[in-house]
Amino acid sequence: VVGFPGLTRREIAKQFPGYVLPREMRDEGWWFDGYEDAAGCQRRAVQVAETLHEWAPKMPDERIGLISHGTFAENLVRALLGLPPDHPAYFSHYNTAITRIDFLPDGFLFVRYLNRIQHLPPELISR
Repeated sequence: VVGFPGLTRREIAKQFPGYVLPREMRDEGWWFDGYEDAAGCQRRAVQVAETLHEWAPKMPDERIGLISHGTFAENLVRALLGLPPDHPAYFSHYNTAITRIDFLPDGFLFVRYLNRIQHLPPELISR
């Protein structure tokens, strides 16, 4: 959201001690470049999906959590599944909804659930 870039690196480290933050995360936080168009979101989702596919075999016993806006989460699911941006499937995803995808040792992905929002009160459900 333009004007609301999220927490800084320092704020995340303070609020969530013990979390491992990537070196690539700048002091300003994750996002500070203004509006991201659909093509940019799709490119970023592909990059994140590639990174997750690289990490999975190296960290088979680790859990990786991502907090995201719904539009990016939808694009990330598409990218993880290898679907092109113009594929006629849509995965509805609310902001901060929970999706679990397991990376199996044989390279398969196991989609356990998508778009769970039980943790959100009705007034906080948004896209």
